Amino acid sequence: MAKNGLARIVISWRLVSGCYLVLPPGPPSYMSKVVEMNNTSGKLKYCPHPKFFPALELGFDMVNRDPNNLNEHLQVMWDDVFGEPEGVKSPDFVWSCSYKCFRGTKTCCYTLLAVLFGPCCAFFTAINFACLAFQHIWCLGPGLRCWKINCSFVRAFNSVCYAATWGPCAETCGLYFSKIKVRYQRLPDGDEEKDIMIV
Repeated sequence: MAKNGLARIVISWRLVSGCYLVLPPGPPSYMSKVVEMNNTSGKLKYCPHPKFFPALELGFDMVNRDPNNLNEHLQVMWDDVFGEPEGVKSPDFVWSCSYKCFRGTKTCCYTLLAVLFGPCCAFFTAINFACLAFQHIWCLGPGLRCWKINCSFVRAFNSVCYAATWGPCAETCGLYFSKIKVRYQRLPDGDEEKDIMIV
């Protein structure tokens, strides 16, 4: 695979998260062997190196398209929608035909909507997040920093003023109340009140 039987082992978070990326030292092999660190399966995947395939970048995965489980709540499989309990069952051909109709219709409809409106939604969403990022980076961030700087000055000014005006008064009140002595004494138990509802 490589000269002198040596290979460079690099932990890559750009290609596949949680995988070991094994790169041969020299060309012409542009394919990288990725070993998934999975307890259940030790399958080998051959993935192109991101240097020669720019599409394989951070946040883009053609296999696992929801790595952060953003839409984990969206359960739209057949078993998640339909289920016949014991005692209420349709004929097998009806159940099988319904499954095929559901899967085919859902796949075709989603594919058509994704083809027609997916790029447009991605375009406008990218503009929205670009404007949001610009607002936070160039407007809100510096404004927040200015506010923190001004508030730190106001805090120091108020601390000096309160220490000069209220500090001596608070110390005097503390000395005054420190001379108060509290003594606890148990009072004798009185007669129990008679319940007027008892005859």
